[in-house]
Amino acid sequence: FTVVDTHAPLGPALDAAFARARLVKNRAWSLPTPAEGRATTVRAIDPRIVEVPDEAADEIGAEIVRAAKAAGSVELSASEVFCDYRRVHLVNSNGLDLVREETAAYTEYVLLAKGQGSDELEVYQSRRARDLKELEIQKQIDDDVEAARAGPRAVLPETSMADVVLGGAGTEEIFDAFVAHAAGPAKFDGWSRLQEGEPVVARADGYDALTLSSDATIAGGLGTFAFDDVGLPGSRIDVVKDGVFVRRACDQRYACWLGVPATGTWGNTVVGAGASSERALLQRGDRPLYQLLRFSQLSPHATTGAFSGEIRFGWRVDADGKRAPIRGGSVSGNVFDAFTRARFSSEIAVKGRTHGPRSVRFDNVQITGG
Repeated sequence: FTVVDTHAPLGPALDAAFARARLVKNRAWSLPTPAEGRATTVRAIDPRIVEVPDEAADEIGAEIVRAAKAAGSVELSASEVFCDYRRVHLVNSNGLDLVREETAAYTEYVLLAKGQGSDELEVYQSRRARDLKELEIQKQIDDDVEAARAGPRAVLPETSMADVVLGGAGTEEIFDAFVAHAAGPAKFDGWSRLQEGEPVVARADGYDALTLSSDATIAGGLGTFAFDDVGLPGSRIDVVKDGVFVRRACDQRYACWLGVPATGTWGNTVVGAGASSERALLQRGDRPLYQLLRFSQLSPHATTGAFSGEIRFGWRVDADGKRAPIRGGSVSGNVFDAFTRARFSSEIAVKGRTHGPRSVRFDNVQITGG
């Protein structure tokens, strides 16, 4: 499987691809037939990006400027907007012939807030979506302005074993290790810890069970597609239900190697909501409680599940419900341990390709600070 430059003459490009393929010792695998491959009817385009991309980008850029000006206490330092339209025509040697269309809008900007003296606090944000409206510029800038205003007063959290409520980008990445272990490559390479019919973690009493799916059919989802890179239709695959692993997600290649039915490439990550409101999750118990909203990075290691993220912004929640801003230090642990003591908010949010609880609470995890 190789990629060729479609602007180059096709014959020499294919000859070069065949020559490279002969040098690689990979197992053979088959491509879908017309009976196996098809295009699911999904909504993966924003008509305005297709029809008037420059006008659409200008409108988003103007919305960023208006929202930043309306905030008053911050300055917009820089911003960029990109709109993308793709038409994919897939043909294979088995006679499969499919076409799909998709759009994407991408923004990034920097806000500056005055600190003490000549100090300035910088808040960087980037967002990507299929639809322009899914960028939610006003809401995102409101959140960014809150972080920018509170940032100059923020202090280090105290080093402790604490309860944490993850929000913002944290809820986009924290499920990634489960996605990795539920997929074909982990099974084929021998490191998947998930077994069909078995709990994914040893959940403690009183905590929420994980429900996890791949869904490539959500209207306007960033991970939505009519068919994947080899032509399998976009579909929904329920992999974890009420804390129990029920089915492995396998693309065409790994399905062939494992001798199991192919489910297609992973789409949007869908996580079941919990029974508790976000407000209830922010009730402090015996341990310190922190609401963590921004991180340098919080991607768990795909194999081990270990995570560690520098805290860019959050709140310390006191027993009386009052909040104090925090910045610096880190939160660390292992998702396969943390999810034994997890509760999910009943409110749902979309963060990149993840559609799931707006907040996730983990009890008794490591905070390292002052």
